[in-house]
This record gives sequence, structure tokens and C-alpha cells, in this order.
Amino acid sequence: QHPLVARTLQPGPPRRAARARRVVAAADVAPDFAESPAANTYVGDESVPPGPYAVSWLATDQGKDSEKWIEFDERHYMSMVQDKPRTDAFVRALQERLAAFPPGTATVLDLGTGPYALFARAAMDFGARKVYAVEAVPESAARAREAVALAEAAPQCPVTPGSIEVLEGFSTDVELPEKVDVLISEIAGSIASEEGVYATIVDAQRRFMKRPRDPGSYVPFSYQTLGAPATDLCHHSGGADPTAPCLRIPSEDATLRMLADPLLVEDIRFAGDAPANGSVDEALAWRVDPDRVAANEAHFRAILEPNREAVEEDGLDVERLARDVSRSLSGIALWPCIVFDE
Repeated sequence: QHPLVARTLQPGPPRRAARARRVVAAADVAPDFAESPAANTYVGDESVPPGPYAVSWLATDQGKDSEKWIEFDERHYMSMVQDKPRTDAFVRALQERLAAFPPGTATVLDLGTGPYALFARAAMDFGARKVYAVEAVPESAARAREAVALAEAAPQCPVTPGSIEVLEGFSTDVELPEKVDVLISEIAGSIASEEGVYATIVDAQRRFMKRPRDPGSYVPFSYQTLGAPATDLCHHSGGADPTAPCLRIPSEDATLRMLADPLLVEDIRFAGDAPANGSVDEALAWRVDPDRVAANEAHFRAILEPNREAVEEDGLDVERLARDVSRSLSGIALWPCIVFDE
């Protein structure tokens, strides 16, 4: 499961970027509760009028600045590999794409191969002739070469010497000796565009792909970002830094709840066009759902009840606190969705 990202109402300074893709979403979160006006209050009995709340980020290649580049440690890599539904979906889609080619003929580009070269080795299992595996992090690229060497030495393994070539660097900097039939990549961030997929895919379409407009040339078909206004118990209670530009919250965290149904914020189709001028500036309107608010109140009350004594020692009332949090806005929650087929 991917982490949720909730932007607070005070975005931080923009990151430097060589290729900035600015995406903005706004929410009109006017409460529409079937209650009296007195009941539509927030913490401190202070009424909050409806209005636009904006979030923004740079969908970029991070400017290739090591200070800004997103890197993963062993725990992150293992969690991705061990996410069986996700990994199986990538492998299954890759197998389906390569089934369209006679064995030993297809060429594959694996962007962000990681330390295990997992999808590169799977491509050879499914009959690829050649795989170019690109990895930007030097330590991961070195480990990927070791993984490939072990596969080459294994008996009856389809990975023959030279069939997988690990290339170190950003894909926008590397050169390939030929164009490829299939591109596979898992570079979706907590927000789909966070790891630079716009810049990466536009460049790959132009320089690397034999059929850049064919959806069958890519795994996956698209990345999406979904978003909804959300309330978070820890953020509400001061458990998180209210000045922080972004809160990263695990998707299974029970303290975060949606206030409205999610809307599609980004739809990045690998065979499609990037936004004009690399920019999207679109207003999205959510209306707070009273049924969700009621469910949130019951949910937060169940979380707080075991700690009623401690809550009351702090001068708070469990019922009132659950009610206040259930309708408060912590920010816009954003999370990715990977779409494998058209």
C-alpha cells in the first residue's frame, strides 16, 4: 500500500527543478450538513467559512540535485518487492506485453530497476532479447549489476551474459544503442508525479520508444493521483508540526479519514501527451459528505474511548473532541493509483 500525503494549508517553498511541472488542485470544502448552524462549528466554537484551499507541488526530475533526490533504503526496497499484489500486477502486465513478440526478439527498457533488477530479470524470463536497466542511485546500480551477474551464473537461467545491461544515471541523460519495444517503470511517488514521471516519459517517448503512442508499449498504462479533503486526529491534536508543508501518513493509519469522495487529480498516460507547457492549473471542487462526517465521528470516538480518562485529564471531552475532529480540515490527502491496462 502506498502512503497518503496530506498537504497542510501553508505550502512550503518550491523545490528547485530543471524541468518543473507545476500542478495545482483546489478544493471548495463548504460543509453541507443537515444540522443547525450551531452544530457546524470547529474547534474552539470558531466557525470556518467555505473557501478555496490550494495545494501545489513540482512534478520534476528534481533537478538532479542529490540533496533533493528521492532515495530509498533497504527497508523501502524490500517493502516494494514484498508487496505481492503490486509486484504481481507489474510482472503479469509485462508478460502480457511481451507475449505479443516472438521469443528472443523484444527489447525492453526498465526505468528505475532498483538493487534487484527484478523486472529486468522477469523480462528475460518472458522471452526478451535485450533489457536496458536504468538506475539513478549509484549504490543501487552496483547491486543491480551483482543481481544480474548472479542470474547469469545460475544454471538454466534465461539471463545470458550481456542480455541485461545496467546503465547508471538518470534516464534523461543515458543513451541507448537502439529503440525499444516495451518500457516498464515504477516511478510513481506518493503523489504520482512526485518522482519526475512527466519529464521521464516525455523524454522516453521522444528518444527510446519504437511506438511511443502505443499503450501496449508501456507497463503500466498510466499513473493516477486521487485526492480528497481529509481530517487527521494526530494533526488536529498537535501531534504533527502544523507548519510543515507536507505530512506523510501510512495508508493504513486509522487516524486519517476522508471528508468527501475522492476525485481524479492526475491521469498520466504513458502513451499520451504531457500537459501543455508542462503545467496543469485546475480547480477541483469537493463537497463534504455528511454521511462520511457521521462515520468519522463514530470512528474517532472508538479510538478515543479507551483513553477517556487521559483525555478528560487534559480537560477535553471525548464526544466533543470526536465530533470536532470528524469535521475539521487537516488538508488535501493525495495518493497514487497504478493503472495497468487501458
